[in-house]
Amino acid sequence: MNELSLCSRVVCLSRHYIPYFSLQPLSRPKNSLASTFSRRTSRGVQTSQHSIPAAYWRGGTSRAVIFHRRDLPVDESEWPFIFLRVLGSPDKYHRQIDGLGAGISSLSKVCIVSPSTHLSADIDYTFAAVGITSDDVDFSGNCGNIMSVIGPYAYNHRLVPPASKSSVTVRIRNTNTSKIIHSTFPVTDDRIEAATGGDYSIAGVPGTGAEISLSFQDPAGSKTGALLPSGNAIDKLDGIDATCVDAANPCIFAEAADLGVGGTELLDEISGNLPLLQRLEKIRHLGGRAMGMCHDTENAPRCVPKIAVVSKPATYKVMNGKDFEQDHVDIVARVMSDRQPHRTIPLTVAVCMAVAATVRGSIVEALVGPRKVKEGVLTIGHPSGTIEVGVEKDEAGNVLNANVKRTARSLMEGVVYY
Repeated sequence: MNELSLCSRVVCLSRHYIPYFSLQPLSRPKNSLASTFSRRTSRGVQTSQHSIPAAYWRGGTSRAVIFHRRDLPVDESEWPFIFLRVLGSPDKYHRQIDGLGAGISSLSKVCIVSPSTHLSADIDYTFAAVGITSDDVDFSGNCGNIMSVIGPYAYNHRLVPPASKSSVTVRIRNTNTSKIIHSTFPVTDDRIEAATGGDYSIAGVPGTGAEISLSFQDPAGSKTGALLPSGNAIDKLDGIDATCVDAANPCIFAEAADLGVGGTELLDEISGNLPLLQRLEKIRHLGGRAMGMCHDTENAPRCVPKIAVVSKPATYKVMNGKDFEQDHVDIVARVMSDRQPHRTIPLTVAVCMAVAATVRGSIVEALVGPRKVKEGVLTIGHPSGTIEVGVEKDEAGNVLNANVKRTARSLMEGVVYY
């Protein structure tokens, strides 16, 4: 890398940055993954690190490293090695201290973005969940929180036309699920980039930001092709009733009372309950088989289906120590994400739960309070507060879309080393 190319990339840290793709690209290493790895590990051999253009964003309650697809190797089998190095995995100390991860699943993510050739999309987005203590890179599902990044990132990098008014809608195809999501967000007055300032706030993120509206189009059957993959509103899994729904991502919903918990526990209580964790993982694997996602309970994907413990509205304490009153929620959820209790709720689980609440006979429908907190949306209580999701159906009862709002912010643009 020469000094000019490095300095040129620093320009993108300013508000009116020059998109990196308009600059002379850094040369890509010609060596293969195998030779890169062997030179790194050969005893007594010193080699320089490789670098690649990247961005680092917060989206909703998650963070991710963003790559433009053209900057990655053509051979996708080389991607996991790069992603693991960039995030700092595997790390047996659960810290990812040698990379950009932070030791929890919501902060160990990678996105790959490129223009789309799909007639209904402007942008293609591929999501990768990077293992923390393992070297597993999971491409099996979508990340809803990081979805809020993709539209603004694409706009800032001129992958979509400039806005003709104060806001713009970007149509995104998530390649993990082949589903279309519409992202609508404001732009700056000069129309140069996506706006970040605003007065919208979300639970689990300090401060406020520009409101980003995400509309998941036809979210049913994201991985299995059916809203109810097992054909039932209720399945018996490990001796308890559970509802298996596939909308935005496949999810399993189990009632807290059937698991011997209250449903309002905070993270430490859940993390310290080893029998509960083991049983939830067992139910998740059984549900994966019932949904047709694996042939046996040993081979369920690491990240999907998700599993949520749900309960009736109740007053509970959130992570900042404040009490949340039961009349502010329609249902309460505690979600496992990549075998960790989630600090808020994965956005795709919230979407799936809102859809499940419209399924007659489902566990979620049965637990929702008799009167909605807000008409037209499901208000879900989670460890950091609440999230609201709206669902629109046609006259035949088919789910047309599910809608939710987030905020996002660019944290870094430049190059990352691996």
